[in-house]
Amino acid sequence: MMGDISALCDAIVRNDVLRALRLRYAWLWGKTHARQLGTAIAANRGLEQLDLSHNDLGGCDSTELWQGIASNPTLRALSLEHSTSVFDDETLLTHFVDCGIEFLSLRDCIVTKDGMPAIARFLVANAERSKRPLRYVDLRGIPTTQQTIEAALACPRLEAIRSDDRILSLVVRLRTAIRLARTLGVGGSDDAIVRQLRRLKKDRDKDEEVDKD
Repeated sequence: MMGDISALCDAIVRNDVLRALRLRYAWLWGKTHARQLGTAIAANRGLEQLDLSHNDLGGCDSTELWQGIASNPTLRALSLEHSTSVFDDETLLTHFVDCGIEFLSLRDCIVTKDGMPAIARFLVANAERSKRPLRYVDLRGIPTTQQTIEAALACPRLEAIRSDDRILSLVVRLRTAIRLARTLGVGGSDDAIVRQLRRLKKDRDKDEEVDKD
């Protein structure tokens, strides 16, 4: 278990070139650690990626940590993989709806039954209210509900979602490809664009086979 983290937090505050911080297996625990680390992250003005995977972050003890993460203006990617996190409406909707994080990984988090609807509501609220909504979400290892699927499909800026539900992942990627094709000036219906994309993929695969020969 990590003891006094004052030196670490002081370094986070003072390091103005820090872009990525990995605290995997850091054994963060309790309100003291949450307050100290949350305050340090909030004060840093260069951090872009934060990895807190494999930590026990569940419950109200982490509230001040969530507040610090959400208030950091430069943070864009957050990993909470394999964490014992209790995601409820208060955590997700209060702190992370409009915090600017674009890449969020919740892979293999321990999510309660009540946490699944909260994730769905969070995805919708983030798409509706955030000035910089999510572009990528990793939900592998978390049971996918119909509500979660509908919420993900309602997020217009979501470019990719990794999920054990392969159909959901495929649909979001296909939607992103269609949007990109329209940006490049490709006309026609969605079905027509999909057919064109399939032809392009087949042509590319043939070219790769020729190159191998």
